[in-house]
Parts: sequence; C-alpha cells; structure tokens
Amino acid sequence: MTDFTRITACGECCDGCPKKADGRCPGCIEADGRVPEWAGSGQCRIHACARAHHVQFCGLCEAFPCENLPSLISWNANIISHLSALRDEYLKEQEKTAVDIIVKKMETDEEIKGKAFVHWQSWHEAYPGLVSQDYLDRFTLEKSEKMAFSWTDNLLVAIDKGRVIGFVGYGCRRELPEEGEIFAIYILSEYYGKGVGLRLMEAGLEKLKDYPKVNLWVLKGNNRAIRFYEKCGFCPDGNEMYNDNVKASEIRMTLVRS
Repeated sequence: MTDFTRITACGECCDGCPKKADGRCPGCIEADGRVPEWAGSGQCRIHACARAHHVQFCGLCEAFPCENLPSLISWNANIISHLSALRDEYLKEQEKTAVDIIVKKMETDEEIKGKAFVHWQSWHEAYPGLVSQDYLDRFTLEKSEKMAFSWTDNLLVAIDKGRVIGFVGYGCRRELPEEGEIFAIYILSEYYGKGVGLRLMEAGLEKLKDYPKVNLWVLKGNNRAIRFYEKCGFCPDGNEMYNDNVKASEIRMTLVRS
C-alpha cells in the first residue's frame, strides 16, 4: 500500500527516470519539494504546480490530466495511468479511514475541557525534542484547562461520538488585522490520517474567507505539520522568529487566495 503521508507532488512518478533506473538518484521528489543538485532548478516544478492548485499530488487536481503533464513529467510515458491508479487508491484509502465527525463552534464547558485535553496531549506527543522540555513539564493539563477557559472565542472543535478530538483557532492576524491567521490546529494522534485535520483547516479557512491572505506559525523542524500545511496550500514566506517561551524557532507560512 502506498504511504500517502510521504507523497507531496507527482506521487513518486520518477519510475521512468533514467537517473533513478541506473542508481544515480534515489528519486526526483523529496518531502519538501527540493530536487537534487544535478537538476539545477532547486525546486520541483510538479511540486510547485500541485501546491498552486492546493492538492497533495498531481492526480487529485480538478484539471487532471492537463496539457502540462507531458512537459512536467516527460520521463514517465505512462504518467496519466500511473496517477489515475494512484488517485483511485488514495480515494479508497480515504473512504476506509474516514470518521463521521462534527465540526462546530466550541460552546459547552465539556467541549472546553475536551479542547484543553487535546491541546495538552498534542504538545506532549508532538513536541518533545522540538521545544524546551522544561516548558513541556510545566505545561500541565490544569494549565491547559485554565488557558482554554480564558480564550473561548473563534474556536471550532471536531467531535467524534461526543468526544472532542481536535480543534482549530482562527482570527485576524495579530500584527496586521487585514490578514487572517490560523492560531492553532491540533488533533489527537489516534486520528492522524483520517481527514480530521483537513476538515478543521477547511472550516477555519471558511471562517476567514474574506481575507485574501492567511498566515500561521509552525515550529521549525515540525516536518509532519509543515507537510500538512503545504497540502492545504500554505508556503513558507521567509519569516522566522525565536519563541523564547518554548526556546524554539518558528517559521511563518502563508496562503494567498487568488
């Protein structure tokens, strides 16, 4: 079965590339869209095209198969059938793993407590080694609940069978009110790969639909999150800051709507 968490552009369609065939290259596409030195371009054109169309890989684009494919993926003569099969596999996998969740405004005390638990557990699952261990040790469930009850506006929660399994916080950008911002998005790890994060992101972006540009900050080195944001159409915009509270650097990513 294909590992769709590792596919970010043309679905590893370097099968027909002679440089891979004779062992000179492990593959044209890397997780962040960079290509090997010999290619000269520095950035994969297929990766850039997929990002521009806000899709994970080429076969999922509404325009597929488009007239650009032969020039973009010239080394694979069977590219259309390859991507069609990959798309069918992806859609079947999504159907199998999908969960019947509700995304709604956070309202009740139980939902606030559920949001606090998701926030607390997500930090302790995803951030060891990325942020100060001292900060993690001090970030208790009690502290998370106190934070959750102090900030209840502009929050949507994902609920499965009455249980909060994720949340997204949104609003106008703090230093530039004419731009939107996704402040936080977290889901329980047991729901990874089941479309919950995408549902939350889509709901958050819908709330920010009047903003032509939306930003978010992500910890440097949090590659899983960065790949997810790229799949949602966000790209690093070159801005970086050091968060002294958690003793870690963050990079800003931006989604520009056409």
